[in-house]
Order: sequence, then C-alpha cells, then structure tokens
Amino acid sequence: MNPLLLFLVILGRFVGPVNTQAVQMTGPDGLTPTERSKLEKEGNIDSRIRVYEAASTRFHKSVRSGVQKQEFEIVQDDLNSWMKVLSASLEDIEVNVNRRKMSRPLIRYEIQLRKALVDLQDLKYKAPLEEQEKIETWLGRAEAIRNSFLNILFKR
Repeated sequence: MNPLLLFLVILGRFVGPVNTQAVQMTGPDGLTPTERSKLEKEGNIDSRIRVYEAASTRFHKSVRSGVQKQEFEIVQDDLNSWMKVLSASLEDIEVNVNRRKMSRPLIRYEIQLRKALVDLQDLKYKAPLEEQEKIETWLGRAEAIRNSFLNILFKR
C-alpha cells in the first residue's frame, strides 16, 4: 500500500474519514487503481468510455489547477499521463465501438475533451513561454485524437 495512503487511513481513524480517492497514485498508464479496475471489469465499451471520460475530467482539473498555481512540473506529468489515457481510449474505442450507431458516451467524451482543450488553449497564456510551447504541442496531439473520435462518430 502507498505509504501516504496508509498514513491518511491511520490518521482518519483519529480525526475522521479521509477521501482516499483524491490521493490515489496513477500508474504508468495514467489511470488510478480504481479506474483500471473498472476498465478491466467492464465488457461494455460504453461503460469503459465513461471511465475514460472521468479520467480525462480528472486530468483537466489537475492541469488547470497546476497552471493556476504555476506548478509546471506537475502540469507536464499530468499532460503526459492524460495523453496516455487519451491514446489508450482511442485504441479501445477504434476496436470496440459499434460504428453503425452513434455512441452517446463517446459523444459526451468528445464534448468533454473539446471543452477541456478550449479551456487549456486559453489557460496556457498564464504560463511562461517555454511552458506554453509544451502545452501547445500537447494540445495538437490531443486535438488529433479528438478528431479521430469525430471520424468514428461521423464515419468520415
């Protein structure tokens, strides 16, 4: 068990309940153990897309917070992990989604991602120039994945 998580659980016995979801460490794929477990258990692609969307929302909030606090090392780590999640979700969706009908969870995921990208596009100007360039590069890669989602949805 993660030492920080263990400490918080022990501390929680003395001071009350602790939200352990917020301190879960992400793995090499960018997902928390809870998210990874949900993905492994789900046979339905629409349910897995909801997990990917939740992870994407988590990363968006984290990156937004990091930029506002000027913590760019954390921002870069989160952007790298977020890209891993986006890439993995695209691979899963390309192979498993039913292309004959539009997937509502995929539509919501694409909308969430589009809004997050627009927000980061505006937010990047709060960063120093070298960080802006890194964020811009990441935005280009994420936009390509979002376009792939649109291609799947609209059979382009």
